[in-house]
Amino acid sequence: MLANFNCTDLAILDAQGGIDARAAVPSRCYFNPTKDRPLEGARIAVKDNIDVAGHKSTLCNRAWEDLYPPAEKHAACVQKVIDAGAIIVGKVKLQAMDMREEPLGCVDFSAPFNPRGDGHQGPSGSSHASAASVASYEWLDYSFGSDTNGGGRKPAHHNDCFSIRPTTRRTDNAGIIGHFDKFDMPVFFGRDITKFYDFIGAWYVDLSMLQGPYISYRSFKILYPLDYLPTSNEAQTSAIHKFINGLEKALKAKRTKISLADQWAKDLPDGDDNADLAKYLELGRLPATSVWNTC
Repeated sequence: MLANFNCTDLAILDAQGGIDARAAVPSRCYFNPTKDRPLEGARIAVKDNIDVAGHKSTLCNRAWEDLYPPAEKHAACVQKVIDAGAIIVGKVKLQAMDMREEPLGCVDFSAPFNPRGDGHQGPSGSSHASAASVASYEWLDYSFGSDTNGGGRKPAHHNDCFSIRPTTRRTDNAGIIGHFDKFDMPVFFGRDITKFYDFIGAWYVDLSMLQGPYISYRSFKILYPLDYLPTSNEAQTSAIHKFINGLEKALKAKRTKISLADQWAKDLPDGDDNADLAKYLELGRLPATSVWNTC
């Protein structure tokens, strides 16, 4: 344990990782969270597509690692939690180039083990090590990941931990090497959801907005997509409806049934030839200029 720990230093002794890698962590005895620094002493790992000053963001790709220099400053999300007292203890792997990759397909850097089940289940991705790390190590409090199309949500489910993905464009994403900028968002993982309030407040939400009359003047809509609900599984549908009933009560709002397919056919946003939404999505392609525009 380190008594005098510089939170701007990345405590990795073996940058390439592996079974002999070590991460130095500070003792919890020297830190007391305060109102101004609610994350004082919290240990956080960072996905390796998020910049930490003085260190490379490798994207788990050796060619990328060779091509780009170390980051000159922290990513905005990293700087925010450091200002709140958090300590960055290491960087963790991701699926190469932030793309979908099964464990057997990980070439330059091996995949992390999912600690749940028999220890040999897939960790999902792309933020697989962000989830696996907090699920594996009690000494790690949180980890940063990123999410474009589930890359921060699915790993939490597979590794049996919690994650929060802020609303798109709710945060400053500077210093994050993304995949598709219209959907890219940083996320964070943890084991204890009761501690998320402080993390969210330190990172991207003014907690005073969650107090007092804030909710009273808000109007909410709960959209119930008939394209997906109810499901063919009665137990699943029952659980979903129980959650929606609770949400209606909490928000004082009623569900509004919608059909995405019907609305698409009504508006025809891409012309009469593309009136069938299911067929359109099956054949749809992302514009090449929007993907990997950071290269």
